[in-house]
Amino acid sequence: MRSRKKTIFFIILALVLAVPVLYEIGYACFYTHLSSLDVYRIGFYPCEETIPLKSSKEYPSGECRRVSLSAKNGGCLSYSLEFFEETRELRIGGSGWTPSGKGILSPRYCVSDPEIEKKIIDFLLARRDVLLHAENAGIMRRFAAKHKEDLTKLGDGDPYVGLERAGVAEWIKTGKDPEAEWKKKFPAGGEAPEK
Repeated sequence: MRSRKKTIFFIILALVLAVPVLYEIGYACFYTHLSSLDVYRIGFYPCEETIPLKSSKEYPSGECRRVSLSAKNGGCLSYSLEFFEETRELRIGGSGWTPSGKGILSPRYCVSDPEIEKKIIDFLLARRDVLLHAENAGIMRRFAAKHKEDLTKLGDGDPYVGLERAGVAEWIKTGKDPEAEWKKKFPAGGEAPEK
């Protein structure tokens, strides 16, 4: 009878120890083997797109420009577009920690549909002065952080839509001071009007 209790105890203990390990393995497998990514923003710009993916072990050579991606189905990984402008190649990189915090996940993908890949590259190139220019991207990021509340109001709950509606990227592209332009467009203390 005693050995039976001991056996049951060790089985329960093994299960208790195995569950977190199995969860960690399942999590890592799921978020490193995505077949598509449902994107709703590229950098500072709203962009609804389902991007079909395939794993990529190859990494193009040359200078890589990274632009953040916001995805609905990405888990707690953060994603970025990795654009190699010289060769016009595109990769999507993910990065984050496993649930235990002991491991790092960094999957890399190619876009498996050439038409969608071209569409994304065209999207990047059309906004290159802000998305692919580090200094301008920094100005945009600081402006968005400083005026987040007003931009959120202007964008009906989305500060990035507010950035687009205000025309902040245009001000930056043309070399204008976004703070001065903001005050001109919204003279009431620089605040966006209530909608």
